[in-house]
Amino acid sequence: MIDPSDPDTINIEGTIRYLEALELDPEEPVVLVLAYQLDSPSIGFFSRQGFVEGWRTIGYLAHDLSQTLMEGVIVFRV
Repeated sequence: MIDPSDPDTINIEGTIRYLEALELDPEEPVVLVLAYQLDSPSIGFFSRQGFVEGWRTIGYLAHDLSQTLMEGVIVFRV
């Protein structure tokens, strides 16, 4: 969900919903890689700029494209 006081930030609830849509458990190590790639300013939060630029950097923007990428990353789950 987007924080009404800061529409350019995805809060913890929104992050959890996004991870569920990607079929990822927030406690999986691969989520740390995702947070790093999307330039998360703190655990469970994403800025619009970091989120968009992070996916753009690796060549993906749409949800189903991010799912495709994550399927490749999930291979490395411990």
